[in-house]
Amino acid sequence: MTFVAVSGKVGDAFAFGRMGALVTTRAYAVRWAVALGVLVPGGAVAGVLGATGIGVVAPFVTFYATVSAYYLYGGAVGVIAPTAEGSGSDSAVRPAA
Repeated sequence: MTFVAVSGKVGDAFAFGRMGALVTTRAYAVRWAVALGVLVPGGAVAGVLGATGIGVVAPFVTFYATVSAYYLYGGAVGVIAPTAEGSGSDSAVRPAA
């Protein structure tokens, strides 16, 4: 779905060759591993909080961990396939200011 968001074309969601080139890169694998490293402890903390008297905090911990993980997933696509707004690969490392 990130390809659709970047290009605005629904057909890009089915560009399996492009997806295959993306998911076999080291940068994408590292982002997925870090996202897993966010989700697992976040789920454990939310589980412990849910089992205690302060369980009202658990949904917020779960939400934060999930948003962080999906940010990492989407960011991997941005690193590998820069948007049309940028001028190539250096647009991914250029500061926003």
